[in-house]
Parts: sequence; structure tokens; C-alpha cells
Amino acid sequence: MLAEKHHDLQHPAVLKQSMVLDELINQYNKKGEQKRLIESRRSLENKHTLY
Repeated sequence: MLAEKHHDLQHPAVLKQSMVLDELINQYNKKGEQKRLIESRRSLENKHTLY
């Protein structure tokens, strides 16, 4: 919407918002990686307790 508003993908407001979105995406992905690691660890622990 900002790019359309300013008619320019290189407008400072568009670039700034892009950087904010990139950071949010990185945070989201990092949390997903952490969650997968925790789930993997729990799965391994559960397998070991069964034996």
C-alpha cells in the first residue's frame, strides 16, 4: 500500500516498512525454529523413557 501511495518502491517510507516487516518475519521464523527444537528434544526424551 505504501509503494502504491508513493508510486515508488525505493521511497524511504516503503524501505523502512520493508525492514520492519523483515525483522518481524525473522522473529517469527526464529520462534518456529525454537519450537521445533523443543518438540524434537521432547520427542527424543519420550523415546528414551519408553525403553
